Amino acid sequence: MEPIYEKVQRRLIAQYIEPERDPRLLPDSEQASGDIPTASIGRSFATGDAFSADRRQGLKTQLADPLSMEQQASIQPMGAGDFKSLNMRIRELEDMVGQIDEYKRVIREQDVALNATKEEMRLLNMSLKQSQEYADAQMRSAEERFAEELGGLRQALSEREDLIFRLREQIEHLERTLESRQHDLESISRACEALESENERLRTGNTTSDDTPLHGRDAGSEPANEIRDSVDEEQSGISLLQIGDDRSTRSLPTRFDEID
Repeated sequence: MEPIYEKVQRRLIAQYIEPERDPRLLPDSEQASGDIPTASIGRSFATGDAFSADRRQGLKTQLADPLSMEQQASIQPMGAGDFKSLNMRIRELEDMVGQIDEYKRVIREQDVALNATKEEMRLLNMSLKQSQEYADAQMRSAEERFAEELGGLRQALSEREDLIFRLREQIEHLERTLESRQHDLESISRACEALESENERLRTGNTTSDDTPLHGRDAGSEPANEIRDSVDEEQSGISLLQIGDDRSTRSLPTRFDEID
């Protein structure tokens, strides 16, 4: 991109320096060629290599030096008004040079500020890139951990479903076993009741006072009492098992959604 001060230089040269001087002040050769010394001097003022005080003083001396004899003979002498206008033009050029120097100073300051802004933008972009990379890494790590935890939960739920299925099968088997044993105990209980009634009939129907038959009847009633006691114990145990079975059956979930 073209610097701003170069644009300013071209605009000032086109506005103040390029217009031709009065042809009466130029030699014949310069009138034919169109070479204007003051224009070249003005251009040197407007360029970047002629802004020092020594250079401007040298240009003043060059303008103030008398012309050669040939040049003096070919041109008309300059009047006081011409010298005055020339000095005014020189002061204008000096003011223009000062303005251009000021423009350059401002532009340099703006360039420094722009470079600082560019550096700050570079650092911000680098920080943003690092932050984005860190956030992406954290997101990937979180996704991987979540996937692992989800896989573990699914495996645990599958194992729990298998365990519940096996427990239900065992409960059904126990229920069938308990039911069959209950039927057996009922049959044994009925047999014990029949045996007890038979012993009672024999005990009440025998009016003999002999000790041996009485001792035989007492000996025969003892197995019936033992059987009856064992049947009562087994029935009470079956009742307790049924109560525990009912509680365990009610505590088991019936659907997959009810599993915690």
